[in-house]
Amino acid sequence: MIKAKDLYKKYYLGKVEVPVLKGISLEVEKGDYVLITGRSGAGKSTLLYLLGLLDSPTQGSISIKGNDVIAMNEKQKSAFRLAYLGYVFQDYALLPELKAWENIALVLLMQGEEKNKARQRALEVLEQVGMKEQAENLPSQLSGGQQQRVSICRAIASRPEVLFADEPTANLDSQTAESVMSVFRELNQAGQTIVMVTHESEKVGGAKRQIFLSDGVIEKEINL
Repeated sequence: MIKAKDLYKKYYLGKVEVPVLKGISLEVEKGDYVLITGRSGAGKSTLLYLLGLLDSPTQGSISIKGNDVIAMNEKQKSAFRLAYLGYVFQDYALLPELKAWENIALVLLMQGEEKNKARQRALEVLEQVGMKEQAENLPSQLSGGQQQRVSICRAIASRPEVLFADEPTANLDSQTAESVMSVFRELNQAGQTIVMVTHESEKVGGAKRQIFLSDGVIEKEINL
């Protein structure tokens, strides 16, 4: 599904070069559930953003579904993300003025889906995570865990090939975090490919592989 080779990423603070990733290579198979862990500053989120086409590497190659995504221009990358990739972030990133189902349906509408079908699909995925009764609620009327479930629904509504999650439980208490992780487990068991970043390595959430980053390189990888 994903093949990354010799990924480097450097940032610049004025004239000072700051290397973040230093030659990372990895592969993600269809139906895989990969957890990327490591200390703060190890490069976890940077790697996720590169794999998810939200940022570009300084050097290296990335292939997704056999497509050389690095060679794409920004318009092509945007279309590819919309068609094949889903994202869950730690801050939920929901639009406050839209109801739960509307936040989910928005992605489908952007893909050209009819409003009634988009709403039907939104209600379907909300029911999947036990939140159909909250479909009409605004984000401000939902708890943190509920908002994160809505963001997961938004990410999977278009049936993406790969679901990327960046610290999805960082803002949640332990009990709520476990309930959210159970959603990821169920999604993967149903065949969803998942790549997740977390600094809390104990929250493996049913992952199949765990990649440990340290100072911008892969320190080790284990099968779970």
